[in-house]
Amino acid sequence: MTEQSTDKTVSSMHFAPILLGIIVACVFLIAIFTYQVAPTERALVLTLGKISKETEPGLHFRLPMPIQEVVKYDIRQRSFDGNIGALEEMWTGDQKNVIVGMYVTYRLKDLVKFKNSARNITVAEEYLSDMMRTVKSAVIGKYSFSQMINIDP
Repeated sequence: MTEQSTDKTVSSMHFAPILLGIIVACVFLIAIFTYQVAPTERALVLTLGKISKETEPGLHFRLPMPIQEVVKYDIRQRSFDGNIGALEEMWTGDQKNVIVGMYVTYRLKDLVKFKNSARNITVAEEYLSDMMRTVKSAVIGKYSFSQMINIDP
């Protein structure tokens, strides 16, 4: 009778570590084969480096990292005032100096097009900064100082 109770005790002692090992393995498998997209994000799934799909918010399944990579993008509106600085000295049409500030708000809509053309936010904002500076110079240069400033009380 003591042999039988000893066998039950030994088998129940091994059950807890085995169960814990199975739970840990399941957690690792879930972490490897899933990804989470937040409500303010959209994600592109790259299969062997090529875009395979765009995913919406939620929990999604994927293949492990060397095969599939997930790139997430924040799709909320962004405010950007340029890389050079928010305020810049410009010449008016009548050769007067004015200090001008400009900012842009934008949102990513077509992630596939964005990924293929700009690659990342830093490159896109650098291009956007150059465009902003060109447009700012062209617009301010069209007007004279008296057209921009009203000194009449």
